[in-house]
Amino acid sequence: MISKRDKIRFWSKIQKHKNCCWIWTGYKDGKGYGGFWHKKKWRAHRLAYYLYYKIDPNNLCVLHKCDNPQCVRPDHLFLGTNNDNNEDCLKKGRRCDRFTKNQIQTIRRLYCEGYLQRQIAIKYGITISMVSYIVKKKSYKSVI
Repeated sequence: MISKRDKIRFWSKIQKHKNCCWIWTGYKDGKGYGGFWHKKKWRAHRLAYYLYYKIDPNNLCVLHKCDNPQCVRPDHLFLGTNNDNNEDCLKKGRRCDRFTKNQIQTIRRLYCEGYLQRQIAIKYGITISMVSYIVKKKSYKSVI
């Protein structure tokens, strides 16, 4: 349960706009998502959903209708599965961090052939750390 004091602190970090997104003004991560500490680190839009709808998103994604990671306006948010999130990503024309089996195999092959992780990251539009996780099989472990 979140205290009244923490709720006030949370909602005070939002710049509300009539008929528009409510922008998170507190801490933001590298992807633009807001962060808020309450017993654990929450993404601000997830906590906004929880506080407004009184539904814990738990193992579900909280997606943005507006496609704005800084937005915490409850009526711009909806629950979905990882698959729903990926479909929403593709439908809106965003690059998703999901790869096909062939792409993972190609990333690993390029690395084995001597390409630098930086070169692979640029080619695929991802971070060097993501390339590292893929080639070290910390991500996509099941892809051989």
